[in-house]
Amino acid sequence: MGQVSTTTAGMLKAAEYLEAMQANVRKGIQDVDTELAVLNAAWTGSASLQFQAAMQAWKDDCQKIHDKLGQMVDMMHGNRKSIMTTEESMTEAARGVVPVGPGLNI
Repeated sequence: MGQVSTTTAGMLKAAEYLEAMQANVRKGIQDVDTELAVLNAAWTGSASLQFQAAMQAWKDDCQKIHDKLGQMVDMMHGNRKSIMTTEESMTEAARGVVPVGPGLNI
């Protein structure tokens, strides 16, 4: 696999996008819960129970997606902090480099 790189701003933008997707998943689950409450109040019987079980499996899967998106966001913020720290350290180290010899007095 080839090398992949980005900027700190790019990582922040990607993290914001993932956070928005996580919020969409959360809202989708809440919207379905609201509609299911209405349906479950009026529908009884074995078909209703099977449908509820299927919907619970769907919600569980959606929750896993939601949680994984959150983990990705956390990782991106952690990587961003690490990159910023390294960048600051390298900038500080570069300031200490003293030009030596002809042609290096920039």
